[in-house]
Amino acid sequence: MKNCSLPGYGVELLIVKYGSFEDVLRAISKWEKGIVITLGNQNEETAKALFSEAHYPLILIDPVDANRNVASALTTRQFERIILAAEMFLQKPSEKFFFPTKVKTWKRKKVSEMLKMKELIAIQATFPKNILPDIMWGQLKRFEKKCAAFLHEKDFKVLRDDVWSDEKKVVFIFELELLNLQKSKKIIGPPAHDIMNIRRFLEGKKILSGPRVEDAHIVIEIERNETSAHKMLEEFIKLEKVGEKKDIRTMLKGAQVLSEKRILLTYKGVFAEYFTIYLEGKESFE
Repeated sequence: MKNCSLPGYGVELLIVKYGSFEDVLRAISKWEKGIVITLGNQNEETAKALFSEAHYPLILIDPVDANRNVASALTTRQFERIILAAEMFLQKPSEKFFFPTKVKTWKRKKVSEMLKMKELIAIQATFPKNILPDIMWGQLKRFEKKCAAFLHEKDFKVLRDDVWSDEKKVVFIFELELLNLQKSKKIIGPPAHDIMNIRRFLEGKKILSGPRVEDAHIVIEIERNETSAHKMLEEFIKLEKVGEKKDIRTMLKGAQVLSEKRILLTYKGVFAEYFTIYLEGKESFE
């Protein structure tokens, strides 16, 4: 079925596993995130343990190579789309599921207008050579989630995040509530009656406003060290460049944080098709 990002070989394995195309769809409609599918004498628990760190939504073990997840490039969103598409097809079969319409990329002016209404930022990096894509895709998705968690930790609300790659270039997209936070940060402390912990809470802090009582808790405001999502992502890249993962370090050589203007400069070719679909934000089989 179209736009599911599961390789043809993976579809063949599913048909071997379940017996027919419709049986595959019935099985897919009951899938849950983290499902492990094996063929032959392969052990599901062993396979799950082998790939658990990557948090793949689907683990489809290659019967020729037990160390390979054929569905490694499948994102959680694509996994959920497959389930939805399978359920929709079973309810109302249609040829439109098999003949995708060509993506009509938006003109730069339209993209620019949409970006003015959003708070988007991105990281552009290089897909490492000399590594199996199956393995690297798991690392890309882990990096994406780790980066989103870092932004959240720094008080940036992540509304949506995604990763795109043509296995030459990699672009991580983060849609935030705000790209720049206000300079003061509100911190909620202990309950107002807990004098001992209030003293500990206030100790050593440079307070801009407060302490005061709100909703039975002590509240203060302090100054943030950094308010820019752009600078926080640059800091995150620096940290990851000296991290333990060699492939991530290789990927981040020359990595750049892209503002909305620089995203527009990247808007061409296959990435333009992906980004049009991202901005449209609707399922093509609806």
